[in-house]
Amino acid sequence: MKVRVVSEISYYTKNEPGVLGRCIEGLSKAKINITGVHIYEGQLESLTRLVVDQNKVDEAEALLREHDISMISQTDILELICVGKPGMLLEIAKQLGDHDINIKILYFTEGPTKETVVYLTVNDVEKALKVVQEELAEF
Repeated sequence: MKVRVVSEISYYTKNEPGVLGRCIEGLSKAKINITGVHIYEGQLESLTRLVVDQNKVDEAEALLREHDISMISQTDILELICVGKPGMLLEIAKQLGDHDINIKILYFTEGPTKETVVYLTVNDVEKALKVVQEELAEF
């Protein structure tokens, strides 16, 4: 399992058609790849979380600020890359829970090659990084 700390950009936008496309169009034109996305729909606003090329996080944030968004921020989260198999998510949750690490937000995807990318927002990112490196390295 590969693990690293990455910066996630979070921002609120109006919950209406076309907003996502307008917001991320500048990222595409700037050749900034989005490697993870999570959108939570609210009544009036939606919360979007983006993980982008890590060498372009500040540039991505600046481009996003050009649109009608509110409360933009960056948060350090964990990115885990592993082989997807039954019990994988259970083992991650169990190990972190056993070390008193709370998973606040989790999103993941698995591609056709069974490579799974997991993004975790936790209460203690440095401690979680250490736990994953020591307890889940072979997973």
